[in-house]
Amino acid sequence: MNKAVFLLLLKRFKVAFAEAETKRHKGQERQRKPGGGRKATLLTAADKLVFILVYIKVYPTQDVQGVMFNMSQSTVCDWVGRLFPVIQMALGKEKTLVPMSYFIA
Repeated sequence: MNKAVFLLLLKRFKVAFAEAETKRHKGQERQRKPGGGRKATLLTAADKLVFILVYIKVYPTQDVQGVMFNMSQSTVCDWVGRLFPVIQMALGKEKTLVPMSYFIA
């Protein structure tokens, strides 16, 4: 994946992540103010995208993924569960950045 493709995917990923987070918190009363609680290891959208792309491409065990990203296996499991649907949304139903019609002459 080159930088241009990554940046395109990152743009879509940010939108999909924002939608997923809105759905996740819908109807719930906050326990803390935004930014409260422990600090996440995956701070930026780019960090989250790299995390889930590594998981999909390499498919390491969650223990190995935890070592690579400095988190516990259970935290890896939580992030994979949150981010996998987001990357699917970002890629669309074709599961690719380029629509299949682009390849059909």
